[in-house]
Amino acid sequence: MHTDGIAFLSSFFFPVQVEWLNQIFVCYWRDPGAYLRFAQKSAFARWLAEDDLLTSDVGVWVEAFHIPMTRFETLFSSENPAGAARLTDKPMTGPIDEHGYASQVRFCLME
Repeated sequence: MHTDGIAFLSSFFFPVQVEWLNQIFVCYWRDPGAYLRFAQKSAFARWLAEDDLLTSDVGVWVEAFHIPMTRFETLFSSENPAGAARLTDKPMTGPIDEHGYASQVRFCLME
């Protein structure tokens, strides 16, 4: 894979009305610098900048967040990581039945 490419991609569809279908792509990069290079120089960036896109029948919305790995808390009931959990190189500790400690997310946000 190209060094500035997407590390992981999740895609899904959902209808809004009979004639409209939304397609969502959730993309993950391991390196914020790689994302910035992708956002500025990739074929997708060039396509997104085309004037023809403004008058086409396709609506496009891009929303990007940079969230440090230290800000994630992922809890799973299986051994299969999903979403941002797939970005870590650390092994999963295994599924849990319950959270186990109160207010952990709030404590992470206060760091």
